[in-house]
Amino acid sequence: MPQLQPADLDNLLIRLSAEQISHPYGVLEDLCSAFRLGQLRDTLTEMMETCLTGESEAFQKAEKRADILYICKFIEKALEAIFLIMSRRKVDLDNLSFSQGS
Repeated sequence: MPQLQPADLDNLLIRLSAEQISHPYGVLEDLCSAFRLGQLRDTLTEMMETCLTGESEAFQKAEKRADILYICKFIEKALEAIFLIMSRRKVDLDNLSFSQGS
């Protein structure tokens, strides 16, 4: 059996169930129905500010702080994209069910 390399381990899906792997849109639907985009944005900002303004040695170097800012901004863009995709998908599904009902 081949050994997994660190890069392979980084890309493992560790949180998704087999069902969620088969149907990832369900995870996005759950996210969008459980939270508002603003809630997620606020939580992400709080986490980032805590990391950057706290006394943690993990973020003493400027490069590490820059990394967390970049990652948080990227996650925020991804969250916005998820909400956009899911709102468009809902409209498409609503239109589909409306046209099938006619």
